[in-house]
Amino acid sequence: MKQPTKSSGFTLVELMVTLAIVIILIAVAVPSFRSSTHSTRMTTQVNVFASFLMLARSEAVKRKNTVQVVSQSGDASNEWGGGAQMIDVPTNGVIAVLDPFNGNITVDSDANVTTISFVSRGFVSPAVTGNFDVCETNSSDNGRQFIITATGKTILITRELACP
Repeated sequence: MKQPTKSSGFTLVELMVTLAIVIILIAVAVPSFRSSTHSTRMTTQVNVFASFLMLARSEAVKRKNTVQVVSQSGDASNEWGGGAQMIDVPTNGVIAVLDPFNGNITVDSDANVTTISFVSRGFVSPAVTGNFDVCETNSSDNGRQFIITATGKTILITRELACP
């Protein structure tokens, strides 16, 4: 008697079950991935701005002059989203330029601050008041807030901001 040959491969039922499991895993992972991407984008923008301010502070100390960071945005609801220039005040020379942020990211000062001045000792003069809000315009997710202390340090506020 001839033995039946054993076929290798998957049955249609096995393929359908595997496909269903993959679809469920994707449905669970995509919202988490979107939230992670949003969080990374917000953190990156805050870090870029904070690095630019730290550079301005160190330039003021190095040059022993006042260095200003001046907003290049004319939008009152997005004072810093259009980028900024770092200027050596005595010579009025541009030291560095901060490129505009991604078109969906807004960086707004709740006290309408458009110029930040660092004196030769690294302090901010006059002291910057209020928070800086970083939001993504096409997202309902939370944004970030940071402050600039009188000593010139940029501090991320731990609470998240409900963006409009």
